[in-house]
Amino acid sequence: MKKAAKKKINKKPAAEKLPDFVLHLEELRFRIIAVIAFFIAAFFISFFYCGAIMEFLQRPIAGAAEKLYYFRVYEKFTTYLKVSAVTALFFLVPFFLIQLWGFVKPALDSKERSFFAWGLIAAPAVFYGGAFFAYKVMLPAAFSFFAGFAGQDNIQPVWGMTDYFGFLSSVIMVTGAVFLLPLVMLLLMKTGILKYETVSKARAYIIIAIFIIAAVFSPPDVISQMLVAVPLYLLFEISLLTGRALKN
Repeated sequence: MKKAAKKKINKKPAAEKLPDFVLHLEELRFRIIAVIAFFIAAFFISFFYCGAIMEFLQRPIAGAAEKLYYFRVYEKFTTYLKVSAVTALFFLVPFFLIQLWGFVKPALDSKERSFFAWGLIAAPAVFYGGAFFAYKVMLPAAFSFFAGFAGQDNIQPVWGMTDYFGFLSSVIMVTGAVFLLPLVMLLLMKTGILKYETVSKARAYIIIAIFIIAAVFSPPDVISQMLVAVPLYLLFEISLLTGRALKN
């Protein structure tokens, strides 16, 4: 009798946990569907306004080329699809973070909630700040460099629309993502996954890594690489100072 009673007592918590687990899966499923639905809606809206979007995205190349060309019958249509998809992803960032926050919020205590809420507000601002920096500063400087290099001989460049928009969108998205790295580091220090002392001691290696990242994810000229590396280094130092303040 006692053994049977013990078995019933032991089975009860497992039975209680199962509905919670199922509820979490249902909530995760709902939020994933919401993110996909937002992306699809943003994609169709972007495709409808793709002409205006592409005109806006051609501004960084204004001083280097007057026109863009396509070389296949279907190329313009496929470029419209790609630009619409990237634009949808670009505007998906804050909505995705809101859904992520809504999913993890119940598992956090009050202090963690306040800190991560601040991070939720800062992340889109930092991402869009990096993207704007790439659009307004990096890309015009890079295209000016490439145009000047092309004008040194009799070989004239023909700017293809697929290559141009592919290059531009990758630089904008990657620069925005790279600018998030110091914020991610700060969040990891706050949660204890990273220690302030460890990051501080590794400062020299991190600075080298910053310049390597800038070299990999920016246009190949030195000016563009410095334009990525210097702001990223400053963001790293700000994150380190903030991490020390939070530690104290």
